[in-house]
Amino acid sequence: MDPRPPKPFSGALGVLLALLAVDFVLIGIHIAMNEGALPRDRSWLLWKDRGWPEFFQYGKALATAACFAALAVQRRTPLPWVFAGVSLLLFFDDAFRLHEQVGGEWLAGVLRTSGIGKEAKDVGQLLYAVGVGGLLLGAVALAWRRSGAAERREGLIVVGLLAGLALFGVGFDTLDGFLRPWLSRSTLLVIEDGGEHVMMTAIAAYAVHLLRAKGPRPVR
Repeated sequence: MDPRPPKPFSGALGVLLALLAVDFVLIGIHIAMNEGALPRDRSWLLWKDRGWPEFFQYGKALATAACFAALAVQRRTPLPWVFAGVSLLLFFDDAFRLHEQVGGEWLAGVLRTSGIGKEAKDVGQLLYAVGVGGLLLGAVALAWRRSGAAERREGLIVVGLLAGLALFGVGFDTLDGFLRPWLSRSTLLVIEDGGEHVMMTAIAAYAVHLLRAKGPRPVR
């Protein structure tokens, strides 16, 4: 029988607050540079590939993957392995710009040959996100069948946090053109990239919480 699930973040509040503090410092530096309050250094901007904020995101994604992998070994159940794989995919997607390479370039090129014009890049990235998301949901569904009730409840929280990450990483990026009349490009970037930072922090802290709060489970 599965033990009673712990309250979210009860064992990792310090980790959550520490990561959020760094997130908000990085967001503040980005805003201050855009407003001219600090000298502009592109390596500190939220959107800069291989910049300091991005490296912080890489570290959170890798740490999250390690926590879920350790949890999978501890519990001997497949669902944490799936979340470990998702976390690794988030790292590789960010570090090697997979959504831009595959969706924004390769798929966009295919779409242009089909008659889609300037929207081809956005549509290509959206198709990439939907395709990858569908595969990941399929993997979660397969692992779900071998999970107990408590682990399923925990899985719902993780899936909800990942959906929040996708909302900022894919949703706002896709809606960029539609939101431009109401929000400036710099504001949209802060919402999109800052939101990604905060959601990745929440996922990482919850993974730490699960690893610290649970003991080993017998093989069923």
